Amino acid sequence: MSSYEIILACMKSISARWNRSLLTVLGVVVGVGTVVLLLAYGAGQKAEMLARYEDWGSNEIKVEIRGRRMRGGGMQSTREQLTTSDMDAILRDCSAVSRAEPESSTVVTTVRMGAMELEEITIKGVGPDYFDILGEEMLSGEGFGVEENVLRERVCVINKTLQAQLFFGAPAVGKYISVGGRRFLVTGVVDYNTGRGWDESGNVFIPFLTFTDRTYINVRGLDAIVASAVSNRHVSLAAQQIEEQLYLRHPRIEKPDESEIRGWWDKPIRVMYSEELRSQREATADSFGQFLAVIGFLSLLIGGVGVMNIMLVTVHQRTAEIGLRKALGAKREDILRQFLAEAVLISFSGGLIGLGAAWMGAKILANMPEDAQVPDPVISPLIIFIAFAVTVGTGVFFGYYPAWQAARLDPIEALRSSR
Repeated sequence: MSSYEIILACMKSISARWNRSLLTVLGVVVGVGTVVLLLAYGAGQKAEMLARYEDWGSNEIKVEIRGRRMRGGGMQSTREQLTTSDMDAILRDCSAVSRAEPESSTVVTTVRMGAMELEEITIKGVGPDYFDILGEEMLSGEGFGVEENVLRERVCVINKTLQAQLFFGAPAVGKYISVGGRRFLVTGVVDYNTGRGWDESGNVFIPFLTFTDRTYINVRGLDAIVASAVSNRHVSLAAQQIEEQLYLRHPRIEKPDESEIRGWWDKPIRVMYSEELRSQREATADSFGQFLAVIGFLSLLIGGVGVMNIMLVTVHQRTAEIGLRKALGAKREDILRQFLAEAVLISFSGGLIGLGAAWMGAKILANMPEDAQVPDPVISPLIIFIAFAVTVGTGVFFGYYPAWQAARLDPIEALRSSR
């Protein structure tokens, strides 16, 4: 039989049993749609997660002391804190570090502009080069310099989120805002998100010495130190030097065994930079994507079992037809190809519909409100190729045994059993 004749015979056979074929196709639709949608969701989450680290400057390094993660999942706290002396030692003794600035923060009860009042706003005390190290450009105005910091002036920089909340998009530079009951002059607006892209919330940045000396805030230590390496090639070396320096200056912090460290989050002294964060998060995103793929393929497995089931039933019901065709000279290969083609055609049809359903589902997820915090699914050509390859593979894998059963029937026994 030619390929055209095989396909025509398959379509006639499927249409003759359209109700059962439709249910089998539906199983494949659910399986393929689930696989594609979960792969697209995983790819979208990975893209969004990695995009967060694009905001990190290529030379930027951030240092924190957060305690040590224990094997049971908890965190062993430490009383050690970063200090300005640590920052001075880093600048003095770490040859690969070019600049460093302090960062301390707290949450104030109210921030007011005229009649507009906001609650629970983060205020950060930072050094003059803080925004340059982060690679953040001013959207309007300018930051504060060394003079404003030394003189403890009440000036501030706000991020664009706070500008939208307080000024509704109107110019903010040159205006005064009340921060915790104290007036601050807005000198600039910066494009900055809390956590470097994790969430968008209002932030007020004031000179570090103003933060520590001229506000109601009693600062015992620093939340973090942000630093920059002398060049892109020296970032890893700078991070290593900073870590070694801090362990020397904080002997009460036990240096963890390297065999127990899976990433920067397991270290009591966390020295983070874009390359390391990106690689760690990429590995995490890949693992999550693989987990989603396994769940999707399990759904497809159920659809494949349905294909095998209907093909076995079809072989049993068409025993007489198979016996008659073989008696008239049909070869085993012809029978095998026909029944295998039926299984592949059912799977392929389900794959096409499933891909369309997954595409519609991806569009729905992409148009969900931002508050839902659902990443935009990414249906790439690779995912489409995988979907079709898996679909055809499912038809071949689950259809081969029923087709082989049909091909090996003895024509005399088949005609006899059909009476």
